Amino acid sequence: MKKKNCAVLLVLFLICGCYYGLSAPYLIVESETADLIRIPVKVGDYVSLRYTHSVQKTLVIENIIIDKTGSLIVDSTEYESFGVGLPFLASEGNFRHSGNRFILEDMGRYFKVISLRTGPEAQLRMQYKDQIYELYRMVPDGALIRMRVAPYYSTWLNNLHSLGG
Repeated sequence: MKKKNCAVLLVLFLICGCYYGLSAPYLIVESETADLIRIPVKVGDYVSLRYTHSVQKTLVIENIIIDKTGSLIVDSTEYESFGVGLPFLASEGNFRHSGNRFILEDMGRYFKVISLRTGPEAQLRMQYKDQIYELYRMVPDGALIRMRVAPYYSTWLNNLHSLGG
């Protein structure tokens, strides 16, 4: 009887461990044809998108927080010059100047998916912790890239769905 109870407990422990591992949140960066990046994340982690602005030709950094609901929150934007396509309204967040950079903080823009396109001049990169991913080198120019947070198992379900039709 003790062996049976131990076996049942072991099976339950394994099932719970698998469920936890497979349902843990992952940052998924995908193109229309493939998963490019799949990394485990935690609520409150920061991800940064870095690119060269197409008009201003200066570095722009978008800082994004992983939310507990699985949303991506664009929290702040850093840039070096004012101009077309860059935020400037006080209503968009708290604005400050630091050295040669302009920083708009507390933006609070929620997204389930962030969709981007690559281009040779933008050199789109993503930074998570100390790792920088050169997204523009992973796909052809103009390719659509989507960034989202989802449980690890969700990519398997998406692959099964695409096989079915």
